[in-house]
Amino acid sequence: LWNEVDRSFRFETVTIPDKDAHGSNMTGSLSYTIADFVSLYSQPMYQSYYDAIVTCFFLDTATNVYEYLLVIQHILSPHGGLW
Repeated sequence: LWNEVDRSFRFETVTIPDKDAHGSNMTGSLSYTIADFVSLYSQPMYQSYYDAIVTCFFLDTATNVYEYLLVIQHILSPHGGLW
């Protein structure tokens, strides 16, 4: 693998914090939409619409990655939105 510094890192253990959602007041929603990302989410109705966005294996689908970044900026809340 070309992006690998040392092959010993392939199987390195990583600890991920886990939160118990049953004992908390956590609320939220998940959105999954089948559409063209740029044409759908660049619409004015989605400006500052989301507090958080997850983009796992997503940016590599872009014809123009800068256009995706502008749309992500457009839909994230300006008050602490997380990407």
